[in-house]
Amino acid sequence: MPRNFRALSVLFASSFTFILSSHAQTYTETPIAQFNDGNGSQPRGGLVQASDGNFYAAIAQGGSADGGTIVKVTPSGTLTVLYNSTGDGGTDGFNYTGPLTLGPDGALYGIASQGGSPADQYCYAGCGTVFKITTNGKFSVIHVFLDNGTDGYGPNGGLALASDGNLYGTASNGGKYSAGTIFQITTAGGYSTVYNFTAAGDLPGNAPVQGSDGYLYGTSNGGGSNTAGVFYKVALNGSGFTDLLNLDGVTYIGATATALAEGSDDNFYGASINGGDSTVCGGGCGQIFKITPAGKYSTLYSFTGGADGNEPFTAPVIASDGNFYGDVNADNFYACCGSLWKLTYGGEFSTIYTFTGGSDGAYPASSLMQANTGAIFGLTQEGGDYQTSPYGGDGVVFKLAASPALAAPVQLTFSSASVAAGTAVTLDWKVLNAFSTTAQQCYAFVQNAAAGAGTWTGKQSGSYSASTKLLTGSASITPTANGSYTYALTCGGVETGFATLTVTASTKKSSTTALTATPNPASVGQSVTLKATITGSGATPTGTVTFSYGSDVLHTATLSGAAASFAASTNGLPPGTYAITAKYSGDTNYNTSSGSNSVKLEESPTTTTLTASPTSVTPPASVTLTATVKRSASGASGTPTGSVTFYANGSDALVTVKLNSSGVAAINASSSGYPAGKYAITAKYLGDSSDVASTSAAVDVTVK
Repeated sequence: MPRNFRALSVLFASSFTFILSSHAQTYTETPIAQFNDGNGSQPRGGLVQASDGNFYAAIAQGGSADGGTIVKVTPSGTLTVLYNSTGDGGTDGFNYTGPLTLGPDGALYGIASQGGSPADQYCYAGCGTVFKITTNGKFSVIHVFLDNGTDGYGPNGGLALASDGNLYGTASNGGKYSAGTIFQITTAGGYSTVYNFTAAGDLPGNAPVQGSDGYLYGTSNGGGSNTAGVFYKVALNGSGFTDLLNLDGVTYIGATATALAEGSDDNFYGASINGGDSTVCGGGCGQIFKITPAGKYSTLYSFTGGADGNEPFTAPVIASDGNFYGDVNADNFYACCGSLWKLTYGGEFSTIYTFTGGSDGAYPASSLMQANTGAIFGLTQEGGDYQTSPYGGDGVVFKLAASPALAAPVQLTFSSASVAAGTAVTLDWKVLNAFSTTAQQCYAFVQNAAAGAGTWTGKQSGSYSASTKLLTGSASITPTANGSYTYALTCGGVETGFATLTVTASTKKSSTTALTATPNPASVGQSVTLKATITGSGATPTGTVTFSYGSDVLHTATLSGAAASFAASTNGLPPGTYAITAKYSGDTNYNTSSGSNSVKLEESPTTTTLTASPTSVTPPASVTLTATVKRSASGASGTPTGSVTFYANGSDALVTVKLNSSGVAAINASSSGYPAGKYAITAKYLGDSSDVASTSAAVDVTVK
């Protein structure tokens, strides 16, 4: 990329402010860390904020073997190299080209576009890798790309976190048709090719985003009917691939489109290094664009190559104020050295900071991200304090702060800032601008995995409101030991929110929960009264008791006189032994406690009653025999199922009839063929899985 450095006439301080004449908001750019080749150079991947509060980035070049580094940057600006690539020929890969992604396990995942595999005619320096690195620096390669007609090679643009907990990315070449692939990789390294691009839509250059409809959306940088790329969608399993729009390099986006961001209107937003309506730059100076899920395209802003610069390299980020923020990498024709911009949904464009090429940095080419403080952070490829010539430098980490300050994009709030150990507290959370499914992938962590913090872990299933445009959720957490705990929620694999809870030593007394069950054993159909009695030394316990069977909550009852009862129905339950738990919530005087009891449920005894009408008949008249089966245990409800067999004189089976829903079986028995005499008729219920068999008393029927 051409660089047109101009003599700088002033000495630059470490903090710069650009004030918009038409807006009350001001922006201050502050370089907080400097690259010096030894710790990396030419950063292009962007920053992510992990659950420990620090920022992480993969750097394309520099380091001990000039193969790139992975760095940690504290919010105050301390930069540490976590890992040095072994460079060309190494098995770990080099040239880290995309931003890192926070995985469900809290580790960081990224790609190297080269290295890993042996060089061949296409992969001159190896085909690339997918790697994993923990926040304490443990590095591992989880996939090595091969030029084998399946993998694809030359991965680019980072990884996207999807709703299945897996990561998705693109390889810019190779695959079945030598046109690139979309791939899936699990956090354990399980790799599969999701889709093979054909000559009609090749050279994917960025990771896709999972839209709110569950499909992956992205762009390719070549192919299509105009050989300028396509805008596509495809399901996570690779089905339903659709070219929604053929790009043409001028009107529609242009080559080298960025990754996409989904907005609140369900449309996708991005930028491109060329295209647009400016003629100053030859092929266009670049543009910011919008594409609907149906493929309808519109230009939101065309860069002029003037004071606004040209060649936006990265996708816009939607900040907490609802506006788009991005950077421009290339020279402005009137000033050095790239800039930062803001675009409203209404299409109002502003250049909010112009880099000088001094200690503030030069030529940003990395995606911006918003931190938990509301400030926006980014990287520049050049500039900074470590310059080997009057101009140059290896880049900086910078912070862009707005005044008034922007809100945090992920917000966590406790119902109480301080609680005693053993006391439940509610943690409410909300995520702003979580419009895509990717942005809605949120995972919970406790910093340092601190014991005693209570349970706050795993994927958090929030609820998105179309009216408020917020993703929200809550959790009940009960810390068990005193201390100060910081809880984190990472969303979209990029941004993180935090909340700190102070837990004091409990002054509450211990409690004991005793659970009784009456009757026990019980018969199917009987109600079992579960009674929890709470005892403690002092005031009468108050609060609630929750009765549960395993993970199934049966009922929550309020204590009265230190006891709570619940009549549990046993209808529909098979006979067996049931372990019931009663958990006391605690109150201002007592800690929580639990009690348990096993309830034995037996088959229900039954009674069978038989009636005959009439009891005296002259052939060929019929007799209606009606058997009614009921549960006979005290208070038992429910209706037995199964069948009844009618007998004459105890052993002569007449017929077997199925009980109806009322527990009744009836037949019309013909007297034809029976000699005159008196017959003792009985009905025998055969029982079922929950009810015991029974036989009725005999009823005499006389045949004349």
